[in-house]
Amino acid sequence: MNQSYFVKNLPTPLQTLWRPMLLISLGLHGFLLAIPMPSHQKPQPPKKEPEKVKITQLPTTPPSPRPAIKPSPKPTLKVSQTIPPKPKPIRPPSTEIPPLPPKTKAIPRPQPSQTPEKRPQSKATPTPSSTPTPSLSPTPEQSPQSTATPTPSPSPTPEQSPTPALQNPFADFPFPDNAQLGSLGLLSGETDKSARNTIEALAQVADFYTKELPARKFNSQPFNDATDLKVYKVSKEGAEPQFLHLISKDGKTVIVLASQEIKDLSAFKSAETRSPEEIAFESALAPVKSSEDFGAVFPEDISKLPPAAQSAFADTNKFRGLVTTTTFKPKSPQELFNEVQNQLIQRHFTQISQEASYGGGLTYKITQGNFTSYLYFVANADNKTIFFVSKDSPF
Repeated sequence: MNQSYFVKNLPTPLQTLWRPMLLISLGLHGFLLAIPMPSHQKPQPPKKEPEKVKITQLPTTPPSPRPAIKPSPKPTLKVSQTIPPKPKPIRPPSTEIPPLPPKTKAIPRPQPSQTPEKRPQSKATPTPSSTPTPSLSPTPEQSPQSTATPTPSPSPTPEQSPTPALQNPFADFPFPDNAQLGSLGLLSGETDKSARNTIEALAQVADFYTKELPARKFNSQPFNDATDLKVYKVSKEGAEPQFLHLISKDGKTVIVLASQEIKDLSAFKSAETRSPEEIAFESALAPVKSSEDFGAVFPEDISKLPPAAQSAFADTNKFRGLVTTTTFKPKSPQELFNEVQNQLIQRHFTQISQEASYGGGLTYKITQGNFTSYLYFVANADNKTIFFVSKDSPF
C-alpha cells in the first residue's frame, strides 16, 4: 500500500507508532458508539382503561295521560222518614191544640204531622215556639255534615307529590311509528330494551330524524355517514349530549342512543344501561362542565395535590375528575360545592348528605331512588379546587 505524503514526512519513531495508534483510535470510537445513551423521553402516564359504553334508557311506552281525580261525592244528609215518637210532651202545654187522632200513628208521612204542628204556632203563645226545637231531629243528623265537610279538602293532596319527579331531557326523544323494542342482538340483557328497530331502511330513518329532531328542539350534528352506520351527536338545552346510532342490520335499522360514539359494534355487547336518574344527574352537571369559570382536570393538577389525596384519587377508572377552578376565578371547596348543589336542586336532587372526608376534601353523597353518586372537592397546591365524581362508595 502506498503511504500518504503526510506519513512519509513523519519522523521515524512516529512512523512506527502510526499504525498502533490508528487501531487504538478505531477501538475507542467503536467502544463509545456501543455505550447505550440515556433516553430523555418523558414518562408516559398510566394507560386509562377505555370507558364502558353507556346506553341511554328511554321510556318503553309513551307517557300515559294523567288520570283525572274524581272529586269525592259530598255526603248527603239522611232525613228520617218516620216521625219520631216525641209529640206526647207537646200535647199537655197547650190546651188549644187538639189531640192528634190515632190514625196519624199508622201513617208514616211527615207532612201531615208537621202541618197540624205549624198551624197552632200562629195561635199559640210562647209554648209553640219551644215546640219546634225538640221536633228538629236533623240537628243531630247534621253532625255528619260537619265531619264530612273536611273530607273533600284533603282529596287534592295526592296530586302534590312530596318530591318532584326528575326531569329527563330525552324523555320525548322521537321514534318512527312502526319502531319495535330490541336491538336485533346488538345489545344483551336488559340493555336490549333500550334500543329500537324498524323495518324501514337506514336512509329513510335518517330522513325521519332530520325532520323530527329540530321539531322536538333537539340539535344534531353528523359524526359518521357510512352506508351501514350513521352517528349523530344529539344535544338539547340543559342536557348532556348523546350519540344517536343508526345501524343497518338484517334488512332493518337499529336505533341506539349512547353516551359516546361507538365505531366497533362489538362494544355494544358490554354496554351498560343509563337510568333516567343518571341521565338527569349528568344533565344537572352539564352547566358546570361547560362553564367558562372552570377548566378541565389535567394530570399536573392532580400531581399538585397533597400526597394523601394523590394516592386516594389515583384510580382514574373509579374517580372521574370533572372540572377544576382557575387561577383568575378561584373558589374554595365549599364555594364550588354550593354552586354544584344549586344545579342539583334545580333538577330535583334533594337527597344530598355530607359524608366523612375522603382524600382530605369535602365528600357528599347524592341519592335518588336506586341511583347513588359521590362528589369530592379537594384543593391542590395552586389553590385550585378539583371536583371528582365516583359511582361507588370510596370506603
